[in-house]
Amino acid sequence: MTAVALDSWAVMTLLQRGPGGPVVQEELERRPWMSWITVGEVLCLLVRRLGAERADDAELWTGDPELLVPDAPWRALDLRL
Repeated sequence: MTAVALDSWAVMTLLQRGPGGPVVQEELERRPWMSWITVGEVLCLLVRRLGAERADDAELWTGDPELLVPDAPWRALDLRL
């Protein structure tokens, strides 16, 4: 099977329950690729649509040790556990 890379439109249609959302949801089971740039684009889109206050209050879910640092200015959930 061909590898799939998600862009910000794909992620946003999933989050907003758009018509392509079920296809994206199904692909998540196969662990598609997504770049850090795409993550940043999705964050920018969510901040514009929902407001910076909600983005600032969000908790980061990650397993990236570079983002799981002591005394970080953000709340994070370590998914490596």
